[in-house]
Amino acid sequence: MRQLFFSLQNRSNFMWPLLLAIASGCATNNAYRPPSEAQTDAANIVGHSKKHGIYDWENFSLVSIDNKAISHFPLSSPWKKKVKIAAGERELVLFSKFNRGLSDPCPCQAFAHLSLQVEAGISYEIRGRISGIDIEFWIEDSTGRVVAGPTKATYHASSKASTTIIM
Repeated sequence: MRQLFFSLQNRSNFMWPLLLAIASGCATNNAYRPPSEAQTDAANIVGHSKKHGIYDWENFSLVSIDNKAISHFPLSSPWKKKVKIAAGERELVLFSKFNRGLSDPCPCQAFAHLSLQVEAGISYEIRGRISGIDIEFWIEDSTGRVVAGPTKATYHASSKASTTIIM
């Protein structure tokens, strides 16, 4: 019994540094920090989603602002997330993922870079469309006016999770 206790104690001492290392990996200096609520020279930007059927959809979302990654909660919908953004010239990385049905080789995805001159108090929306082998991205203000873009990125098939069927 005594050996079992020391064996478990040694494993426990090993596990704490391992857990700490894993948890610290989640905290990064490269994460985007939105302006404070008190900051008045800020705007909002949100993604966009179109659903034409259960297997036919398009999503457009924001990945980073000025090389700072936007964090999304697991299993959330990043295209619905409203992000507060400081006024001024901003470099954005946008992401799109779409599917066109069960027989399509997709879901497919693409990333694109776009510059946006952010004005305080304005709401922005990431928009796009699939055009041939490209995804076209642009940003509209709340009136529907295009304020940045368009820019294109060639899409590719997303990696699919393998499924193991156990009988």
